[in-house]
Amino acid sequence: MKMPNLFSSRNQLIGIVTLVLLLAACSLLPGITGPLQNTQAVTTVQPAPVNNATPSAPTLIPRDWQPQLAPSISQNVPFWYATSLVVTSDANLWIVTAGGVDLSTTPNGGSWLIRYNLVSGALVTYTVPVGGMGVPDRLLVAQDGTLWGIGMEFAGSAEQARKLQIEYASKPRWLLSRYDAATDRFVEIHDADGLVQGDSAREIFQDKEGDLWLLIHAGVHDNVVRYNPVTNQATQLPLEPQLANMSLHGIDHIVLAPDDSLWFTSQGTKAINWKVKVLRYDFNTEALQDYGYPLGEHSVLPNLYFDKAGRLWTTSTAWLDLQSSASPQWHFKTLPDVFLVDYIDPVKERHHFEWLEPDQIFESSDGMFWFSATAGLVKYDWQKDKWYLVGSVGSAVAEDRHGNIWTAWENQIYQYKPQP
Repeated sequence: MKMPNLFSSRNQLIGIVTLVLLLAACSLLPGITGPLQNTQAVTTVQPAPVNNATPSAPTLIPRDWQPQLAPSISQNVPFWYATSLVVTSDANLWIVTAGGVDLSTTPNGGSWLIRYNLVSGALVTYTVPVGGMGVPDRLLVAQDGTLWGIGMEFAGSAEQARKLQIEYASKPRWLLSRYDAATDRFVEIHDADGLVQGDSAREIFQDKEGDLWLLIHAGVHDNVVRYNPVTNQATQLPLEPQLANMSLHGIDHIVLAPDDSLWFTSQGTKAINWKVKVLRYDFNTEALQDYGYPLGEHSVLPNLYFDKAGRLWTTSTAWLDLQSSASPQWHFKTLPDVFLVDYIDPVKERHHFEWLEPDQIFESSDGMFWFSATAGLVKYDWQKDKWYLVGSVGSAVAEDRHGNIWTAWENQIYQYKPQP
């Protein structure tokens, strides 16, 4: 996620001094212990250098969101925001985080994976072992309750990460993993044909039959792979020839519709003026249906999300009503100003405003929509057509079985209880 540089000269000095004092205090606190992925327990987190991308202004935290971690614990898990959250049936909240300070230069560098029990409050942290591969980028709780991960993070210092990336540049890597409670670690999955291997993976979904759908990048190709957890067999959709015939290339986002049809976005070539397309794959005919995209050419490829009413959202900009018409039409939403980001030029100290598309969208059981964006965490009330900036950090959210909303930012886990 692109973070704005919010420093002015005066605020920068204040922010640096404050952060240095905080990090110095953190080094005196006891560490959190718990199993790592493939290695020993976490010890005290070493102070990390100041990161100039960290805002000096206080973070906006609403009063009705309750912090769950004591300061002595939260200060030892230095992360900036959560990129993926899920709640499992055993009342555990799993969080994949991204660093606000530069964790890549600390002994426990890289992303964090955190397990927080919603009943007991027990916290376990998993980090990437130095010199090894790492924690998943995104999590999925399957229909049978199993926990899956997609993607991985490199570990260690910047130099070690560079060497790892060079070493693995020409080698296939496992990208799909499943959590094994017996060993308390994510176990890599290898299918017979190596289709769940590649350079990176961005998305994972499960259909009604229990199969997993993955978006994997391998070399110069974006592959949509279907994986059967029972048979350990994987198949790849033959999309590239059809995309080429439509003057399209690449797949940026995928999503499964309520009827298990597959939808995705693709970028046009010069032949069609770089236009973005939203496409549906018909499993019966193996053909692609073109639904266009309302913002046309030179647009950032939007994330896709199906809400409970069957509407297809392209994050916050537009939605496609597939239930009301045999010929669906795009509906536009007024671009809300809550997604405006105020940049400050560190040299000229001039403000620059830019509207940035949200990264993730989630609909809670009370009908509210939650958007994770550079501007922060945003809530949208569909019935009132109102947007609310909940917090100034764009973290992902999750919902437990009681309807409570959970998120995590700035070393802390928060719970929100919607009012009846």
